[in-house]
Amino acid sequence: MSDNIEVGPWEGAWGIQAENLQDLWRLIGVAAFETSLSNRVVWRGLPDSSFEVNSSLVRQLHQEMGRGDDRFPSLTEEYLRQRELEILYAAREWAIGLSEYGSVTDLHLLAMLQHHGAPTRLVDVTYNPLTALWFACSDETKEDVAGVLVALVVPDEVVVTAPQVPNPFSDTQAVPGAPTLISALTRAGDLGGCVLVEPRPQDERMKAQEGLFLTGIYPNEQQDGPVVGLPWDPSATRLLKRLRGEPTPKSVEDFTGWRGLSVAGIVISPELKRDLSHFLHSKFNRSHRTMYPDMAGFVKFLKTNDAGFDLFDRGIYLQENSGSMPTYWANPSNESNNE
Repeated sequence: MSDNIEVGPWEGAWGIQAENLQDLWRLIGVAAFETSLSNRVVWRGLPDSSFEVNSSLVRQLHQEMGRGDDRFPSLTEEYLRQRELEILYAAREWAIGLSEYGSVTDLHLLAMLQHHGAPTRLVDVTYNPLTALWFACSDETKEDVAGVLVALVVPDEVVVTAPQVPNPFSDTQAVPGAPTLISALTRAGDLGGCVLVEPRPQDERMKAQEGLFLTGIYPNEQQDGPVVGLPWDPSATRLLKRLRGEPTPKSVEDFTGWRGLSVAGIVISPELKRDLSHFLHSKFNRSHRTMYPDMAGFVKFLKTNDAGFDLFDRGIYLQENSGSMPTYWANPSNESNNE
């Protein structure tokens, strides 16, 4: 790591710095193509290298406990589950997740809530490293700090779906016995790791982002690392060893039979983030418009940017066509004057 870059929890055994664009693509290629086909590789982009990989609900509960209030015990899966049930109950009281077919499962309801910014145990990830890179580089308030492209390797067998319409009598709408939240978490516990959750059907935003969620049971003992609230063991650093080209056993090298979670952070300097922002937009069609192709995304962009100047190519259209705009406010019609 460069001495002048703050990398926070991605120091040492957890992170490797991309020296330039070519080195970045090489590291992505190693993570994507030099692990076993029996695994899934998913990605998360962090705009600030001081950030950890954790869920919004875990962050919220940790903030509450940090206040020194005796009402909040040490965070456990039991306490997290209690808060989760309170949120699910409140959402159902608001009639969220209801349709003409009935009520959605807890797992799908959590996915819906996560999508709209509610605190849940789900962590947003994507199958596409370019999308994760965009999230690491697009926050203008973080342009002067290093970001992190996080690669996470999980077994392919733990991928589950969250059916929107639970129906035990028809496999045309949902697979009979489809995993619920409890069965998904139980499966994660059996594997000693996490599960990937893919909501079906997906809305336009999740399709554009190739998004899904990562979750698991809150571990009994927290380890000192950049992944908080998800279970992992000391061998979780094997992916980083692979990225560094360190000698490893064959089973580690190609992740054969790997069960659990492996994590590596590719640290991106502020200078590299600025270069990447241009390439991601011009070469790979990554922008606020393509990543948030819905009404909520458009409205959020209007509220957080100078409307009309950044929507499409820095307002070129408005600049080039301002002279042709009819000034109806300055030239009222004769008909209006005669009224």
